[in-house]
Amino acid sequence: MSKRAQPESFRARDLSASLTVSDIAASLAWYQDVMGFGIGAGFSLQLTTAQNIDELATRIKSSGGVLESDPIDTPWGARVFRLRDPDGFKFVISSGRS
Repeated sequence: MSKRAQPESFRARDLSASLTVSDIAASLAWYQDVMGFGIGAGFSLQLTTAQNIDELATRIKSSGGVLESDPIDTPWGARVFRLRDPDGFKFVISSGRS
């Protein structure tokens, strides 16, 4: 097996998609009134990886990225951190705890 280049490139195993709507007012009303959802602030994409979350976060910061939250362990068994790209898109990077 060939050795991977270091630092390893980011390898997501899963991406959770968001909803795109044509009429935000109608969609907000539907999700709030019909589904009973609370209104949140935007959306984020969640990328799941088997890579070391702390190493990824450190690499992003050392490359000039700014994390919205440092890596933390969640009650549901994942280790996650959050960041935004230059256009304001939010990302959650997660992996199972080791």
